Formats: sequence, structure tokens, C-alpha cells
Amino acid sequence: MNQRNKVRFWNGIRFKMTASLLMLLTFSGFLLYFLVTAMMNRNIQSQITSDLQKLQSNTEVYVRQLLMLNDQNNDEYSYVNSASEIAEELYNTSHNSLILFTTDGTFIIDYGFGEKHNGLSENIIDSDAFRTAGKGRAAYQLISDSGGIYDVWFSMPLVIAGKDLGIITYYLDYSGQYKQFDDIARTILQITLIILLLFSGFMLFLLSKIILPIQTLSKISTQVADDMNQNKLSTGNLIGKSLSGRQDELGQLSRNYRLMLRTIEKQFTKIQEDRNNILQLLNSKQEFYNNVTHELKTPLTTIKGYAQLLEADGLEDEELFHTALTHIQHESSRLHQMVIQLLEMSDKELHTQLVPFNISSTLNSVAASMSLKARRYENDILTETTSVLMILGHEERIRQLFINLIDNAIKYGQAKEPIIASASLWGEKAVIQISNKGSGIPLEELDSIFDPFYRVDKEQSREMGSAGLGLSICRKIVEEHHGEITAESKPDELTTFTVSFALYEEDHEYAKNI
Repeated sequence: MNQRNKVRFWNGIRFKMTASLLMLLTFSGFLLYFLVTAMMNRNIQSQITSDLQKLQSNTEVYVRQLLMLNDQNNDEYSYVNSASEIAEELYNTSHNSLILFTTDGTFIIDYGFGEKHNGLSENIIDSDAFRTAGKGRAAYQLISDSGGIYDVWFSMPLVIAGKDLGIITYYLDYSGQYKQFDDIARTILQITLIILLLFSGFMLFLLSKIILPIQTLSKISTQVADDMNQNKLSTGNLIGKSLSGRQDELGQLSRNYRLMLRTIEKQFTKIQEDRNNILQLLNSKQEFYNNVTHELKTPLTTIKGYAQLLEADGLEDEELFHTALTHIQHESSRLHQMVIQLLEMSDKELHTQLVPFNISSTLNSVAASMSLKARRYENDILTETTSVLMILGHEERIRQLFINLIDNAIKYGQAKEPIIASASLWGEKAVIQISNKGSGIPLEELDSIFDPFYRVDKEQSREMGSAGLGLSICRKIVEEHHGEITAESKPDELTTFTVSFALYEEDHEYAKNI
């Protein structure tokens, strides 16, 4: 057991409850033992008192009768003269050894002691019981030794017809009663200890059954705390340890704890995801800022350079003047277009009201308006649309989406290859696809083409005046309308952009195929 487990053991609820229970049971057991022995001792003392009262009464009766039978007077003189006969009669009647004294404590005779009478009279005279008897009250004194011998010395004043005749001291042996008392007390102690041990064992077993689930939950909570300190949390194995099969309060606690752990795990996972998203967002914003800075710097550097050339030699060199002016106009237009696109991306939402409109008509309109530009690149735009596909949204934003997608298809498609724009009904969605045949997009770059300023062919894109914002704007427009946009491409084959929107709820009866 390591130091940490030792500390937990000594401070644990199991040790404290066990120690408290054992102390309580031990105290209760010994308290019961002492109460029973005290009660038995009182019973013995009551029995001794009762026996001695009877003995005193019988002694007075026998002495009176004996004096009467011997025609003796009820006085000390007659008592002393008949002492031998009185002692013998009292011994035969009570079977208890005795000593007769005068009223002033003078030894007269003893009877029934055999050889034990030597020195007894002196010891009795010095006893408290004898002195009490000399004052007219009967008293007894219990004398015991280590051998289990319990002697009772009972001293009583002998009063006949109101006259004090003397003092009689009886010797009574209560060893048998006290031995029986000791045997019963020892048996009670043994039974108490056995019951105490059995009850302690049962209580320890019951206590272990009660505390085990608490210890299990404590270990689980400790493991959860350690995992959370290490920025990880997996409750799958931990939850299985919970004793959720119990039907008592501990079972309910275990089930509630399992539910709490699952909730904590979900929240912990969500917090980690949110943290990762925040870090990714911060990195994306920094990357976006760097790209904006770089893209703005390029046309500004070009404009500044040609402006300096014009200032220096522009008036003397007519060719340089026209070349510089052309580049300045081109870069200014590109810079203006980039600023407009950035402003479009910064708009969080349009405040115009959402209205239902036919997305097929919008696609046909955009395809017709851009057909002239397509012919300049020796391309044609072919449309394949369902006559009516109603969605709810901003038609101008959707128009801008189609313009950007078709414009990309024109710029990056091969000459004399048709561009196909289709709008069809797929289940409960309106699906638009823009396809063209060109060099294609590598598979590993398909997930990145919607990022701001991302370009597959950077040199060709710059020559065409692209800043890499068109597809980012497309994705933003689609997200505004709670739609989805994806891209599929194979090198030197078709590249297809697919956009899907939920149909307007009353649109099902309008959808018709051409």
C-alpha cells in the first residue's frame, strides 16, 4: 500500500465508520456486562440481607425458648451461664459457626470453628460490624480472598424482652453463591464477546456492501479529475464500473452519476471542439489578413511603380506612357473588384425580405447573359432545367452565385467544350450543377478551393485577374440560404459544381420536367 493509499485508508469513511462501530459495540458490550453483574451482585447482597434478617429473628426466638426451658431469666448472667448450650443449639439449628460475646465485647465461647478459632475473636472485635452491633444495630462484613472464598461476619445484638444480653457473631460461607455468580458473570461475558464478534462481523460485511459503491464512485471521480487535468476525458470504461443494477438509493446515485459523466463527457468534447474551432478561426483570420495584405500589396506596388516611371520619363517616352497607363488602369480595376468582393464577404446577411422565386428561371437568365463572354472563349453554355423550381431566398444573391460559377467554368474550361448548366428536382431539393471540361482540380485540393484567396493555378489566376475570392463568396451565399455546395473533378475531364437548396414548401405541385 503506497503512502497515498495509506492516507486515504486512515481518512476514509470505511475506516472511520468501522472504528466508530467497533468502539460503540465494545462499549455497549462491556456496559451490558457491567450492568448485568451489578444487578446480580445486588441480588446476592439482597439475599444475604434477607438471610441474615431471618437468622437474627430465629436466634432471638431460640435463645428466648432455651432460657425459658432452663428456667433462666432474660438477663446477661443467665445468657453467660447458658452460653455453651445456646451456642450448640444455634449451631445445630443454623449450621453456621458462631461466637458469643458479652455486651462489653468480652469473648464467651465459639462453636463450630474447629481449629480456625485462634485469633478470630480479636479480629471480630476490631471489625466495623462488631462495633455497629455494640451500638444496638445488626451489621455484616464481607471478607474475600484471592482463592474465591467469600466469608460473611454477621454481628447482632442479642435483645430479649427489651434487655441486651450480649453480642452474637455468625460466620457464614457464601463462596458457593459467589462462585455461581462468577460462573454466570463469566458466561455472560463470553456470550457478550461472541455476540459482539458476530454482530461486528455482520456489520462490517454490511458496511462493506454499503461503502463499496461509494468507493467505486470515488475512484471514478478521481479518474475523471485526473483525465480532465490532462485535457482528456473518456468515461466509457469508467461508467461500466458503476453499480447501476442496484435498486436502492446507491443504485439511483450510480445511475445519476453515470448520466452526469456522460453529460460531462459531451460537454467536455464540445468544449474541446469549440476550442479547436476558435483556434482554427483565429488562424484563418490571420491567414485571411495576410492574404488580403499580400493581394492588395501586389496591385498597389504595380501602380506605384508605373506612377514613378511616368513621373520620371513618361512625357518624353510615349510608348512607356501608354504601357504604364494600361497597367495602372488594369491594376486599378483589379483592386476595385477585389475591394468589392471583400465587402461582399464581410456582409453577414442581407436585410432584404426572403421571397419565393423560380431558380430555374434565374439560372437560364444568367446563362443567357453570359453566353457572349463564353463565345469569346469559343465555348457554348447549354442549359438543362426543370421548368419550375421554387425556393425561398434572395434572387440577386443566387444570381451572383451562378455568375461566379459560370464565369469560373468559362475561364478555366477548354476551348470549344460546352459548359452545361442544369437545374433539376432531386427528392425535395432543387439541385443546380455547373460542369465544364478543363485541366481539372487535383483531388487533394478539392477541400480547399472554397477558402478565401485559394487558387489552384496561381500564375494563371493572376493573369486572369482572380484574387481567389469567387468560390469563397459562392460558399457564403449558399450558407446564407442553408444549402450545400460541393465540387467533383478529374484531371483533364469534367469538373462539376453541385449546389442544392430546399424546395419552397408549396413547390411540389409546380415541379415539371421538360
